[in-house]
Formats: sequence, structure tokens, C-alpha cells
Amino acid sequence: MSEWAPASSVGGLFQSAPAGPAGASPQPAAAYTYARPHRGGAILALGIVSIVVALTLWCSLAGLICGIIALNMSKKDLPLLQAGQMDPRGLGITQAGRICGIVGTILSSLMLVLLLVYVIFIVGMFAHM
Repeated sequence: MSEWAPASSVGGLFQSAPAGPAGASPQPAAAYTYARPHRGGAILALGIVSIVVALTLWCSLAGLICGIIALNMSKKDLPLLQAGQMDPRGLGITQAGRICGIVGTILSSLMLVLLLVYVIFIVGMFAHM
């Protein structure tokens, strides 16, 4: 090594990438495109909200509605996820949201029945006064 030489003059170190169409941006090698993105986050959020809201006696109707929406969305999305028509990374989140929706729907239904029994009891108690 007698003299300093720029790195670009050394053969084989710097190779140019193959030229693509003019103005085209490079695409990642493993870019997957699906017809639809998954909605697992929304389904899980609705399922969790249905459980939390179901535990409050006076808002259990809202928990029932959130739980039913989570169940309906997961019922539509799970076959598409399993068929590969939606992003499969959302499969676990969607299944967890479905389970939370089931639990929230059951809890909300029980709380609504409890609320109905409570109201009937109070009305019946004041009716005899």
C-alpha cells in the first residue's frame, strides 16, 4: 500500500443497484399486500369496553351494545383472516376481542337482568305504601 486511493476506484467494492423505471421507489423484498387490513385492535377495544362497562350497573346496556358489535365484527373477520384475505397478523387479536366480546355480552345481560329485578323490587315496594 504505497499510495492512498479513493474507495470508488477499488473494483468490486461499490456496485450500483440495478436500474428500475425512472422515478420508481424501491419496494421491500417481502412486501405483502392484502385485500383488507385487519380490524383486530378495534374488535379487542370493543370487547374490553364491553367488559368494563358491563361492570357498572347503570351502563350495562352500552356494554351489551359494544359486546354485540365486537362479536359481529369478529364473526365477519375471522373467516377472512383464516382464508388469507385479510392481514393474518390480526388473527390472535381478533380472537381475543371475540372472547372479550362474549364475556362482556354475558356480563351485560346478567347486569341488565339484575337491574330489571332491582327496579321491579323498588317499584313494588313503593306501590304498597
